[in-house]
Amino acid sequence: MTNISDKWWILLLVMVSTFMAVLDTTIVNVGLTAMMHSFSSPLMDVEWVVTGYLLSMCVMLPSAGWFAQKWGYKRLFIIGMVIFTTGSLLCSLSNTLPQLVGSRVVEGFGSGIIQPLGMAMVAREFDRQQRGLALGLWAVASAASVSMGPYLGGLLLEAHSWHSLFVVNIPIGLVTTAGAWMIMKESHEESTGNFDLRGFLYIGLGLPMLVVALSLGSNYGWSSPWIVALIVLSLLAIYLFVKRSLTISSPILDLSIFRFRSFTISIVALSFFSIGLFAGNYLLPIYLEHILGYSTLAAGMAFLPVGIIQGSLAPLTGVLSRFTGHKRLIVAGLVVFVSYFLISTLFTTHTPHWLIMLSLYMRGIGIGLAFTPLNDLAVSELKRNEMASASGMANTVKQLSGSLGIAIFTALISSRVAHHALTIDSSEAYVGAISTSFLIAAILAAVGLVVVLFIREARQPVAAAAPPNNT
Repeated sequence: MTNISDKWWILLLVMVSTFMAVLDTTIVNVGLTAMMHSFSSPLMDVEWVVTGYLLSMCVMLPSAGWFAQKWGYKRLFIIGMVIFTTGSLLCSLSNTLPQLVGSRVVEGFGSGIIQPLGMAMVAREFDRQQRGLALGLWAVASAASVSMGPYLGGLLLEAHSWHSLFVVNIPIGLVTTAGAWMIMKESHEESTGNFDLRGFLYIGLGLPMLVVALSLGSNYGWSSPWIVALIVLSLLAIYLFVKRSLTISSPILDLSIFRFRSFTISIVALSFFSIGLFAGNYLLPIYLEHILGYSTLAAGMAFLPVGIIQGSLAPLTGVLSRFTGHKRLIVAGLVVFVSYFLISTLFTTHTPHWLIMLSLYMRGIGIGLAFTPLNDLAVSELKRNEMASASGMANTVKQLSGSLGIAIFTALISSRVAHHALTIDSSEAYVGAISTSFLIAAILAAVGLVVVLFIREARQPVAAAAPPNNT
């Protein structure tokens, strides 16, 4: 176990790396229009800047934990940071769209290593009494990156070209890598076993194919033969991966952790929670910019209070959960989160700014209350050597759920606008489609709330809390 002072430095390094990795999924979205003009390319081509990043990230998300247990958490974390920083440098130097997409693929490999290791390292370093606070502070980084991404992107694009969106990662990546080299102590599992190449190929092909199908289905049509083929092949590959992981002694992702009721329920709830979370990130900027006429910077500024509220509540809930239990905080957060979506269904072409900000405040409160105790509950019964698989599974589910949500809402908006374009004003059709999308997101988040109600949480007095079963 790392000494007391070093583990807090490790938490800081993990927070910075998480901030960078998540920021790169939000800050680039605001630069797609600038890239279209720079490369004289349609959005369908420029979207590969986002899709390429997701593809390579999904290859590493499930397997990063196995490599960390085998090669060492410190070593793999540094490798991930070096790959991510190198990818950012290559992106900033790209002059053609193929170069940029290829560089984003490199970045995605690094992000796919960094993100699952973050939660696993925090859960390993801190005991049960401090874990809630540590996970809450770690959640601050994620909250800050989601809310600051559009704002920071708008600032950089006003003053510089889209290349600056990637330059910002380079000095932070170098400092974080150096800090990890000096502070972290190496740790790994001796009994990891042989690498499951077949399982890696199954999941390494299945997840990217599914992401491509979900990302491009609305562009090419869901009945397109190659979209259908991608979905079928991806589901077959994922099925073969699950079947193999349950029958071999050393899978790259230990699916036996689903034997724990709290982990299983938390993951199911997280899947519904993530669809709504990504929906808000995707739908609201479209509404603010294309319907209400907000500038990119103004739309980004609207998200800043969300990050402040969420970041303030996250570590607080980590402490409060020791007294109230996780379930009450999660339920309260999800109730507020569902209410945020319901208010968003009231948006029109003339929605006052105060109503928009009210909905965003509720979003920040809901996520801030629910996210940290949900993560803490997920790992509460796990052993130390199971944390990596749990983190890989949580990040994979979150990413796939988000991609599914975006695919659903993109298809809905496209079909509604196309259907009503000849009969009503296109902006009215757009708003109607977005309102319907928010309603669907509210229903899905409510399903996640119902799932959480099935949690049976064993309450213990704070002073008598048992130490973690880290064997």
